[in-house]
Amino acid sequence: MPKTTILWGETPEDGQKAITYTFKTKAELEAFKFGVSEMDGWLGWDEVEEGYVFRFDQYYRREEA
Repeated sequence: MPKTTILWGETPEDGQKAITYTFKTKAELEAFKFGVSEMDGWLGWDEVEEGYVFRFDQYYRREEA
């Protein structure tokens, strides 16, 4: 089944868990991603690996490199 995992928010909280969404078809997944892209700018989002948990110090260390 097609799926995507999203970390919601422009500035996620430390320890915030990503949410995985599962779809019956690839077309449903693509429609979901299109809808997310259309609203982008309001909340912010990143597609990440399933089980991802945001860690503030790891994120900002990555951006500085």
